[in-house]
Amino acid sequence: MSEITKSTIVDLGDDLLQTRTTERPKPESPLAPETVSEPSGPAATDSIEELLLNAKIQIREDFLEDAKKTLRRVMRMSPGNLAARDRLEEIQRIEIKRLLGQDDQPTGGGFRAKKKKAELVSDDGDSVAAALERELGPAPGPEATQFPNDDALAAFLGNLELLLAGASTQDRIDLGIGFLEMEFYEVAVRMFRGAAAADPGDRRARGLLATAWVAKGNGFEAMLEIESLVADQSAPSEEKIDYGYLAGRAQELMGNFEMAIRWYRAVLQVQAGYRDAEDRLRRCVKLAHVKRVET
Repeated sequence: MSEITKSTIVDLGDDLLQTRTTERPKPESPLAPETVSEPSGPAATDSIEELLLNAKIQIREDFLEDAKKTLRRVMRMSPGNLAARDRLEEIQRIEIKRLLGQDDQPTGGGFRAKKKKAELVSDDGDSVAAALERELGPAPGPEATQFPNDDALAAFLGNLELLLAGASTQDRIDLGIGFLEMEFYEVAVRMFRGAAAADPGDRRARGLLATAWVAKGNGFEAMLEIESLVADQSAPSEEKIDYGYLAGRAQELMGNFEMAIRWYRAVLQVQAGYRDAEDRLRRCVKLAHVKRVET
């Protein structure tokens, strides 16, 4: 990155910080700390503390399902509550140990618990995590924690666009990469989309936009970008390997496992051992087989 670009990013970062602390101090602004703080007032505080205490007792008494429901209530009331997240992680640790046979099964666990353990052990490597996510629901990511609703995100993006008035394509790309690394996927999508719109011929911006869509879990939008990139005759072969891999990821997200298999195989034919394409190929072959059996 050039010195001019670094200077621009620093200036933009300073502007964002200044906006957070001085320009929009109202509680409803997503740039103000109040938006991610826990509910205020004695009633709200007492309610959350009481729920956390109940959850602690439920965990100690081995009523894990009840504890999860209680902690989900706390997370809805206070998305950034660290105590609730810590206790959900504690439950996950307990359940992982039990599912892997490293802890005694609770009374009454019986046949269902043994059957579930057998299914998990015979499944692919990420099945334990996937099973727990189905039970607990996905943990809120950094973006959801920082922006608890659409209005908060929209206000932040509006302020960001004001600060970026006149910014170069490279500035937007650099900021987008930063937001992507912080797992602020929607913000990264906006940055890369703006960069691609400013310079339609910039394949890097469009490739990064596809990457952000994949990270966000939207395979359809990712494929819209990837198809034109793959068809671009001027793109060098090393770039097309990246686009092919992204196409596999996007098709996998959409549940099109047969198509994902074709993309991953094409990538591996060009470059064996490319990233985790081989592992993803094996997983898609298995999932495609399961899908065919079910249909």
